[in-house]
Amino acid sequence: MNNIEVGSFDGSQIDSSLTKSCDVKYRRTSLSLVALRQGSFVVSTGIDKEEEPFSDSDVSEIFATFGHVVDSNPADAPQELQKKIHAALASLWTLSPADPKCPFNLKVKYATRLVFHLHVPGWAFEDARIKFKTQFEPCEFSDLVWLTLNGQSQEPKSFSVTDKDSEKKVYEFALYIQANQTGTTGSTRIIIDPQTDNDGVGP
Repeated sequence: MNNIEVGSFDGSQIDSSLTKSCDVKYRRTSLSLVALRQGSFVVSTGIDKEEEPFSDSDVSEIFATFGHVVDSNPADAPQELQKKIHAALASLWTLSPADPKCPFNLKVKYATRLVFHLHVPGWAFEDARIKFKTQFEPCEFSDLVWLTLNGQSQEPKSFSVTDKDSEKKVYEFALYIQANQTGTTGSTRIIIDPQTDNDGVGP
């Protein structure tokens, strides 16, 4: 069993159990895209259509579309920006309904590659990227890597981890972000605590 002490979380220390290559044949791809507007997170999460995992080209197009909408509407309030993002991405993915408790919460059905992407200037995922606060069996979560698209590494803005989805259970986890403010020399660690709700369908 994976056993992480919640109090020992450190964004510079990677959970080695997550970096194992477990050869999980995932059936879905879930993308969580993160922007910041007026001090609020704007999170859009969607999955591939027709149960066909996204290709590199699909993911690249979604990232580019998301970034274009965020950058082209700097004065929009968070809710208005969210609507424009959803409209722009409607033909590219199936939108996952947002959890009102936390926009980072995920609901997983079938083995799924979870992809997290930051589109915030000066912000980056720390080396740890993600750690789970709920114990899990070996290979339930694995293959933690910086995302590579068309041969180009997306470090430190995008990473993926595979969820085997073999047990019906809710897993709490933490995302580690290093936030730099424009015009300052310091940075702030941000730890976000969402959860993923597994349906337990398995690979």
